[in-house]
Amino acid sequence: KSLKFLLEQREINLEYQKWLTKILGFDFDIHYKPGLENKAADALSRKAAVPQLFALSIPAAIQLEEISCEVDRDPELQKLVAELKEDVSRHPEYSLVQGRLLRNGKLVLPKGSR
Repeated sequence: KSLKFLLEQREINLEYQKWLTKILGFDFDIHYKPGLENKAADALSRKAAVPQLFALSIPAAIQLEEISCEVDRDPELQKLVAELKEDVSRHPEYSLVQGRLLRNGKLVLPKGSR
């Protein structure tokens, strides 16, 4: 009904005029169909709106010094670092670069930091 009403008006606001200029370029007829006859549209118009949740992710900067301190506090990683300092060939997938523990070229994080 609102579209039929809009097309019959002599004076309409600027926003509606923009809409009309877009739709008047098409050849169409508008026929009103009450909700009882138009079950699908009626059901959709009565459907309750479900609020959407948006996840906000903020990347956290990794402080290499903090990770090094946490590695020093972790007993398992301390043992691994000590073994690497003694004999690198015992753990070939691990390496120490500038005091940082790497596994296959990737920084090793203590369990508490994961």
